[in-house]
Parts: sequence; C-alpha cells; structure tokens
Amino acid sequence: MNPFLFFFFFYLILLPALSLRFSPSQPNLTLYGDAFFRGHTISLTQQQPCFPSPSPRNCSSSGIGRALYVYPIKFLEPSTNTTASFSCRFSFTIIASPSCPFGDGFAFLIASNADSFTFSNGFLGLPDPALDPHGSFVAVEFDTAFDPSHGDINDNHVGIDVNSIVSVASVDAVSKGIDLKSGREMMVWIEYSDVLKLIRVWVGYSRVKPKSPVLAAQVDLAGKFREYMHVGFSASNALGSAFHIVERWKFRTFGSHPDAVQEDDDWLVCFENPRNVRHRYGLDVRVSVVGLRIPFWSLLPGLAAVVVLTAFIAYSLIRGKKRIVCEGVGLNRVPGRLSLAEIKSATSGFNENTIVGLTGHSATATLSPRSLLQ
Repeated sequence: MNPFLFFFFFYLILLPALSLRFSPSQPNLTLYGDAFFRGHTISLTQQQPCFPSPSPRNCSSSGIGRALYVYPIKFLEPSTNTTASFSCRFSFTIIASPSCPFGDGFAFLIASNADSFTFSNGFLGLPDPALDPHGSFVAVEFDTAFDPSHGDINDNHVGIDVNSIVSVASVDAVSKGIDLKSGREMMVWIEYSDVLKLIRVWVGYSRVKPKSPVLAAQVDLAGKFREYMHVGFSASNALGSAFHIVERWKFRTFGSHPDAVQEDDDWLVCFENPRNVRHRYGLDVRVSVVGLRIPFWSLLPGLAAVVVLTAFIAYSLIRGKKRIVCEGVGLNRVPGRLSLAEIKSATSGFNENTIVGLTGHSATATLSPRSLLQ
C-alpha cells in the first residue's frame, strides 16, 4: 500500500482523538437541560418565550441548565474524617433577552447528586432537598430575580446557600461596585477553609483578584460534604429570559492547613494521584475555540502515535527508494570493460574480416559470442 495513502487514512482516524481538546462532543463537562456550547463559551440557559407583562410560570426542565465536571471529586477522607478545603475561579456573563426581564440567575454548585433538580420558580435549578433528603449541596448564587419567599434581599445579589435556596449569607452586589445585570464579563474567586470554617467570595471586572471579598461567612461544611461530590454550575430562567454564560473555570481542593493557598501553577487536573491521596485532586476547565480545553498531557498518546507513524513512513519510503534504485540498476545494466587480450581473442587477432565499420579514429568489429562467454 502506498505509504502516503496509509498516512492519509490513519490521520483521518486519529484526527478526532487529537481534536478532543476542542470538541464539544467529548468535553470534560457533562451538560444538562438547556446548557449548550455557545461559540467560545458555555451557556447554561437558552432564551425563553417572553411577553410584555410576563407572569411567573412553573419552571420546566427546558428552563434549567447545568454543567458539571464529568467525574465526582473527593471532598472527604472517611478514615480520618478530614474535610477538604477548596478554591476556584471562573468568569461569567449574564445577558438578558431583548425586551425580557432577567432570568433567575446562576450558581456555582457542589452537590452530592448530579441529577437532583428543583423545578420551582427562582431556584436556579439547584437540588431539591424534599426530593433528595439524603443529598447535600453548597452553592454560591448570583441572583438576578427578587423573591421574598426565598429570603432574597433584592434582584442583584450574591449569596451562599447550604442545602437550601434561602441563603445563610448574602450581599447587595451593587453596593460592592458590581452589577450582575451589566452584561459585562465578571471574574469570581471562591475559597473555603475547613480549618477556619470560612467561605469567601471575590467578584470583579478585572482578572486581578480584589483585595477584599464581597462576601464572607462562617460556615462549617464538615457535615455537609460526602466523600465524593459533583462540581459545576446551575442556572434557570423561570422568571425571565437570559443567557447565563461561563467562559473559563479553574477548581481545586487542597489540604486542611489554613495557609495552604494555591498558586497559579498548583492547579491539578482531576485524577487520583497514588503518591498523594490526601485531597490532592482538582480540575482545570477552560472553554476554548469550539469546546473545552483539557491539559496537554492528555494529548501525549496521540502525539506519540504520530511520531511512531512518521518514523514508520520515513523507513518505508527509504526502503522503497533503495529497492527502486536496485531494480533500476538491474534494468539498465551495461557491459563491463574488456581487456586487450579478450578483444584480441574475440576479433581473431584483429582480423580485418571482422571489421564492419571504420572512422578516422576507431574501428567497429563483430565479436565472437563464444569467446566472450568463456
């Protein structure tokens, strides 16, 4: 088989694996409900029908979207009953549909059950404790709908939820210089220290972390976390219509030491490291050109295959070239040089009767085949 054709067909087979980091069909997130890839980002919700005077409606699964990391992450070590601290940062944008009120908002979510949803108005698609009494969740909400029954302080606030839509702490975002409805991209940093029993939330328009958090609350999550939890985002559009867009995201868990603050190069891809099994898990999810970007090491098997294939093709081409050269030499072979004695013998001692042509400088004679074959 022609090596070039072999390489072409092999490349077609290998291409999807090499494109995994940019393929929305095989990301490292699981999308639920209305969540979808939107250009360079992920939108948790889609536009909903909107009327001049919208009335509250029962939310359905079509108004809820969720994106969770594909694998659960370890938050609790049962043998020592040690709870992990965690830290994350992400950017988001909320864009209202034209002539429509904003949707409910969205939340960063850590949940024990990935498939538990609340379909009621204004619940942001968070888990329903009534339907899952043994489940548990922690969320930081960015709420753009005012519902007094949920304990909302207004329609533009940040809150911390623990197993309930009613926040244990909340703050007016505008009073902190942040407008969730501005349509601008915002950066968020969330940290939880198990030693301090403290959750802190920073929000800003710059990628530089603000000095002071917009919200901090004493919360003990030791009894709330299961051994493994699901991490991601949730949003809903029951009371309006908006795109809730996540553009980049990093998350990690770390040990219980209060000074164990992560550095930029200390974010880990979510996997179980046999050399350090004490809450050394994390993930790095970044939205790229058409999907999600995964770490470089995941492409190494494909790159190794390309290297091996290239070496094989080079070897085949060199070997084929040698074979062609050898065959060419055999096909175009010319007689070797004859000694004077051999020529004299073949022409019967230079007999003039064997001459068939004569020029000014040379003569052409017929040779005896028998004498040449001896």
